[in-house]
Amino acid sequence: WISEVPGVSPLSAEADDPAATFIADDAVFLAYAMEGDAPARVTAIALDGGRRLWDQPLSESRFDPRYVIAGRQRVAVGHGGHVDVYDRASGAHVFHVGR
Repeated sequence: WISEVPGVSPLSAEADDPAATFIADDAVFLAYAMEGDAPARVTAIALDGGRRLWDQPLSESRFDPRYVIAGRQRVAVGHGGHVDVYDRASGAHVFHVGR
């Protein structure tokens, strides 16, 4: 399967490789930067078929994402001194830590 990384219009995403990627047992989680002042985003794509599971903006995102890591229940994205944590199943934003 093939899937576009951006969960929004590909024309509004930076024309670059995803900034951070984490492959888990059932999904791949990718963080990507957007053009201009739009916040970077994180998306989840099912490994079985390439279906997009969810796509969310990062909060306080002035910097490109540095890393993505996924556990059984949460997905964390580090970016510019901040960490955003999302529910792995739904993509709901759970909390933010940062300066």
